[in-house]
Amino acid sequence: MIMIRSGSNAASLPCSIASSSSTEVKQNKALYVLFVSIFLFPNLVTPFNLGNRIITLSEIIIFSIILTMLPGLKIRLKDFLLLLVFVFVGLISVAISIEPSESFKSFLSLVFFSVFTFTMVQTARSKPYFVNLFLNAFLSAVFILAVYGIFQAISAHLFGPLDKVIYPFGIFTWHTQSQLLINWRANSLYYEPNIFGMVSVFGLMLNLYLRNRSIYWNAIVLIGIILSFATTTYFMLLISLVLQLLIGKRKFKSMDNRKFFLVTILVFFSILAPFTDLGVAGIFKNIPVLNRISELSVPGTSGYYRITAPISSIPYMLSHYPLGIGIGTIDLFLDEAPSEISGFFVKGHSSYGKTIDNIILGWIFSFGLFSLLFLWLFFNILRKTITQVSVGLPISMLIFCWGTGSFLFFEFWSFLIILIFLNLPFAGSGRGLLGIENLHA
Repeated sequence: MIMIRSGSNAASLPCSIASSSSTEVKQNKALYVLFVSIFLFPNLVTPFNLGNRIITLSEIIIFSIILTMLPGLKIRLKDFLLLLVFVFVGLISVAISIEPSESFKSFLSLVFFSVFTFTMVQTARSKPYFVNLFLNAFLSAVFILAVYGIFQAISAHLFGPLDKVIYPFGIFTWHTQSQLLINWRANSLYYEPNIFGMVSVFGLMLNLYLRNRSIYWNAIVLIGIILSFATTTYFMLLISLVLQLLIGKRKFKSMDNRKFFLVTILVFFSILAPFTDLGVAGIFKNIPVLNRISELSVPGTSGYYRITAPISSIPYMLSHYPLGIGIGTIDLFLDEAPSEISGFFVKGHSSYGKTIDNIILGWIFSFGLFSLLFLWLFFNILRKTITQVSVGLPISMLIFCWGTGSFLFFEFWSFLIILIFLNLPFAGSGRGLLGIENLHA
């Protein structure tokens, strides 16, 4: 049973009560399985591709869900106009791109995930139980991912790193790394430990808000998070929990503007502190994993090309590419980066470095001044969630965006959908969860 709390209202609703009709119950169970599968198989490829863009099983499932939901979809005009704006900005980005053919493929991904988000939100507006299905499926998937991550760690400890355990999809893995990422780091069914860890943290924060699963669920997921040994994941967990404990109330009362301002200052201090002389890196120097914060000053490291390099390059990019370089062309652009910024993007021992593993800063590179639209919408959703729902979830989302460049991947859009779902007007209604009367199976 999912519990959603907002303000002083709390109510519960079983996930499978879409209708007394057995047919609809079966349809909802099938949809639940599809939702779980989306989170489990984002790296399992299919025979289909778009140029050199491999199509995953998760994307096939998403496409089938869109086709299923579109007939009879009740469309809210304001949401539809916003979708058109996204499409329009994407087309402009293709038109001014340094490599239009490459940008067009990324544009199709942008349209695909935007339409998926639009379809999900419109369906939820008319069918409130739909929110329960998606949230419950996400929590179930996070638990499965954690269990497999723990199995990976045990297997690596007993038998060493085995390819088939680390990458269970074998040659069908969407993104196989050039080197085995773990002999003691769990990546679960994802291609990289940090992605697995951040997805798990977001799931943990969601469950702490919903209070849907037991303490044993929390414990298993937390063990999976620890076994990822991912620095960004650890900071994501630490900062989200601290802010939730300091600011979030048991009933998650709304924050006033003063508290929101203080949270904003704290978050930006946390992000910018490593660039100052405050000795923040020294605080963590003797703490395993967290001591990697010192990488922010070392070119070629993941911390450097996630944060330091792109921030240092923004003045040049906005002055020379005010409308951006085009969606999906960052890696191509940095392969032969202009001399003014090439010193920031050098490959380290891991063969990475000439990329931007940061969604927010990646928007600035890709869209230039048009990124203000994405930034305004994104931070408005975070603000609403912080002031009306929960503190920990939007902070987790923000740190996720600073810890990966996966804008056109399912994880980002699924988190976005969850935050939007929790902000829908019926989520805190006095008539029960999601604005409808409580029903019991």
